[in-house]
Amino acid sequence: MQNLLYGFSVIASPSCMLWIVVGTLLGLFIGALPGVGPAAGCALLLSATYKMDSIPAICLMISLYMAAMYGGSISSVVLSVPGSGAAVATIQDGAPMARAGYPGKALGYSLTASTIGGIIGCIVLSMLTAPLAILCLKLSDPEVFLIVTFGLLSVSAVSSTTVPKTMLSILMGLLMATVGLDTFTGAARYCKGVPALYDGFETVSILIGMFAISEVLKMATAKKQERVMPLREGLSTKLSWKEIRHIFPTSVWSALVGVIVGIVPALGGGTAAWLTYTTAKRRSKHPETFGKGEPIGIAAPEAANNAVVGGALIPFITLGIPGSEVIAVVSSALIMHGIQPGPSVINNHPDLVYGMFACLFLATILMYVFGRYTTALWARLLTLPDYVLCVFVLFFGIVGSYASRGQIFDVWVTLIFGLVWFFIDKVGFSKAAFILSYILAYLFESKFRRSLTISQGSFAIFVNRPFCVIMLALIVITFVGGAINKRRKKKQAI
Repeated sequence: MQNLLYGFSVIASPSCMLWIVVGTLLGLFIGALPGVGPAAGCALLLSATYKMDSIPAICLMISLYMAAMYGGSISSVVLSVPGSGAAVATIQDGAPMARAGYPGKALGYSLTASTIGGIIGCIVLSMLTAPLAILCLKLSDPEVFLIVTFGLLSVSAVSSTTVPKTMLSILMGLLMATVGLDTFTGAARYCKGVPALYDGFETVSILIGMFAISEVLKMATAKKQERVMPLREGLSTKLSWKEIRHIFPTSVWSALVGVIVGIVPALGGGTAAWLTYTTAKRRSKHPETFGKGEPIGIAAPEAANNAVVGGALIPFITLGIPGSEVIAVVSSALIMHGIQPGPSVINNHPDLVYGMFACLFLATILMYVFGRYTTALWARLLTLPDYVLCVFVLFFGIVGSYASRGQIFDVWVTLIFGLVWFFIDKVGFSKAAFILSYILAYLFESKFRRSLTISQGSFAIFVNRPFCVIMLALIVITFVGGAINKRRKKKQAI
């Protein structure tokens, strides 16, 4: 509580408060737009944070992330089209309730559960981060290298794509991150005499290309379908105390599940939402009501996907490992400001860390307040044609990629990478695996090379320490277990 109060004193400045409000409103808007999602929203804003101070910049992105997780349910309810992958499960009961004439009630359940999930995620984040960071400070280079390896391989175990494609995505991310000057020797790697590549690919350009440009191409090439007109009446999100009490227990345990899921890299809100939805249906005394407008079916996934935000920040702060795609974008913002996420960040930048906790808590409260009074506005904005949205995203994507370093080269990187990823995504490669490996590549390479330097080239350093043996066992269990589970599901499907 003392640390959280200190965090509130950090963000009490007018600039931080302004950017939290702006981030929350932008998050609601971006989350409500089908197909955009929080990752694309944060990627588009990444270049804008370059000239901001680090704390307001992180406040902007964290508040956008939190609000966009709820915002995705708006289009799920009023359009029956998910605003993001995390909101797909909400459609199952949110859309039927809306079509029955109660869209406001559906959004009210979603907003209330999202707020409960966000608050619980913030509480767990505040309680666990400092003790885990102290533990992580005692780890040396070999242990950190194996933890990063575990984080990367865990993506392959839980990814919806095949293991080979996920592994190739990881290798592509690691390979692209090697472009530039070697931090150990200063030698140029894969630069081919292009001066702009000596600093490597600009992370902003890569992220905008992956999350924004490729999504524009998807929308532009998608088959034209008749869009369901959004509901305009009955959009009040007010709930009675009886209705809140009905969903409260489910929201609490779903939020705890969401935090745990968020800690595991790349699982994300979609996994947490479906896991809690199916669990809630299995535990219900009346499972036949699910899919027909059951309030519990809305509350469970929404509480979980908002709690994922707090959970995903735990490995990010303590180990420097992003827990989700959006946190990977946030990580890039910190790195641009010269701050390397990891266990030492609490000692070196306590104002940033505790300010982040307070920002997350305040953004959750503002999400509820703004959600109560602006949800009807976002629902009406869903009539925005796809071609207008494509032009909007494309324009800000190009401006953002150029603004990061002021080089036309970065714009070409954004456009080319967006086009390439558009085709790569069609064949089933993992976006989460690529971006996490790209962000973690420096930590992965530096810890590995330092470990071998300490051991004078001996790989025994990775097996002669107790914690290293534990991590190796977890890596084997996770990777092999995930592969076996996928093969079993494939056989069952056949």
